[in-house]
Amino acid sequence: MVGISFIYVFMIKYLTFSVVLLMCLSSCRNENNVVELTDVTIRELSQREHVNLHDLCVDYSYIKLHKIQPEFNSFRINKICFTKKYLIVLWENSNKVSIFNRDGNHILDVSDLLSQTDSFKSIDLKCDFALDILYILIEGNQLLVLKLDSQVEKFKIISEIFLGSVEVNEIIKIPECDTYALSTLGFTSDFAMVRSLPIRNNNLFAQKIVSSRYNKYVKIKNSFLSDGNDVYYMKYQNDTIYLVGCKGITPKFAFNFSGLNLKEISDTSNYFKQNTISNTTILAFNIVKDNYILKYSVDSEIYYLFKTVNNGFINVNSTNIVNNIFGSKSLNCIGIDQFSGSFAFQIPSNTLKRFRNKEIDIIEEDTFVKIDSLRITENETPIVILLKLK
Repeated sequence: MVGISFIYVFMIKYLTFSVVLLMCLSSCRNENNVVELTDVTIRELSQREHVNLHDLCVDYSYIKLHKIQPEFNSFRINKICFTKKYLIVLWENSNKVSIFNRDGNHILDVSDLLSQTDSFKSIDLKCDFALDILYILIEGNQLLVLKLDSQVEKFKIISEIFLGSVEVNEIIKIPECDTYALSTLGFTSDFAMVRSLPIRNNNLFAQKIVSSRYNKYVKIKNSFLSDGNDVYYMKYQNDTIYLVGCKGITPKFAFNFSGLNLKEISDTSNYFKQNTISNTTILAFNIVKDNYILKYSVDSEIYYLFKTVNNGFINVNSTNIVNNIFGSKSLNCIGIDQFSGSFAFQIPSNTLKRFRNKEIDIIEEDTFVKIDSLRITENETPIVILLKLK
C-alpha cells in the first residue's frame, strides 16, 4: 500500500509539473508569435477556362431586406457586417446605417437613436463581433459607439467620441488590446495606430506603408477588414495584405504578379515609379475561416483568385465565371458573415427575378426553390446573398 501511495503522489506531482510546463511554453509561444508570410505567385496558378460558382459553394442563401423605407429600395449597400442576431447595413447612396434581424426584417435606423434632428453622413462601419459593438464613423470626425443591450435586444449609443484633429477615413479596434488602427482621409490612405480615444499626438504612432506604385487620385474603399478574429490592412496597388496587431502591422499575404508578360504603363505622370511598373492592381481582398477571395486586374481585365480549404486555388477571368446563383459576373463582396463562414454579396430583387426567369438552362433546381421562396414583389428591394465556399 505504501508503494502504491508513493506512485500515486509521484504521478500527481509529475502531471502537475507537466501542465505548468506546457502552460509556460504556450505563453512563450504567444509572446514571441511570428506571423508566417504566405507568398502566392499568380503566374504559377493555371487559369480556369470555366468556373461554375454553384460548384464552388458548400452552401448559399438569400436574405431579402424588407420593411425598409421606400427610398432605400433602389439604394446599393456600401458595407454590411453581422452579429449573431443582426445584420447592419451602411447604404451607399444615403450614407445612413440600418439594422436588420437575420430574417431581413428592418429593426431601426441608427439616426432614430440620436436626439438631434440634424441629418448626419456615415463614412465607415465596423463591428466587434464578439461584444456586439458597432463603430460608426460619421462626418465631422466623430465616432458613434453602439452596444447591444441583451436584456431588451436593442442597440444603444454608449458614447460619441470626437476623434481629434487627425482626419480619419476608416477606423477599427484591434482585438485583445485598447488600440485602434486608422487610415487618414486624403487621396491616399496612410496607416496609423492610436492607443486610446480621442486621438492626441502623443498616443498616435504611424507605420507608413509605401506602395511600389500608387495613383494619387484613387483611394481604396476598404482599407481594413476583419475575418472575425484578425484584422487585415490593404493599400491601393500594394501587392501585400498586412496583419494588424497591437504593436503594428506585419506582412501576411504577398501576391506576386511577376512573369505574367504584362504591358507597361506608358503614361506614368500619376504614378510613383519604383522598378518596373506593370498594370496589375489588387482591387479587393476578403477572408473568412481560411477561405479568401482576391479580386485583381491585369491589363484592364478582371480576375478572381478563390482560395478554398477543400479545392485549393482557383484562378479565373471574370468572363469565364458562370454565376448560376445570382447572375452577376462582378463579384463585389460587401462583407463577411464570420458565424456561417460566408461571403456577402448583393443584388436588386427585380434583377434576381429576371435572372431566375431568363437563365433557366444554367440554374440548379435548389436555386429555383430558394429564389421562389423570397416571393419577390418589390421593384428594387436589395437581396443579400451569402456564399460559403467549400
